[in-house]
Amino acid sequence: MPLKLKVKICSTVVRQVLMYGLETWALRQNDEVQLMRTKMRLLRWIMGMSYRLANDKIREMAGLVKIAEVIRVR
Repeated sequence: MPLKLKVKICSTVVRQVLMYGLETWALRQNDEVQLMRTKMRLLRWIMGMSYRLANDKIREMAGLVKIAEVIRVR
């Protein structure tokens, strides 16, 4: 499967599952950090990247924004 398609699936399906019911949560800082870690771990796994690259660089390569920004918009 092409990398671009994997990232698209991650951003459309997996992010929706991670953020299900977000509007009703009392979101704490710890919850936000945990969501960010989970999303980055999945993105690194999909892209086959090592932990030596910065998260911002991987997000830039995938064309995604931080999950914290998406949470604030919702």
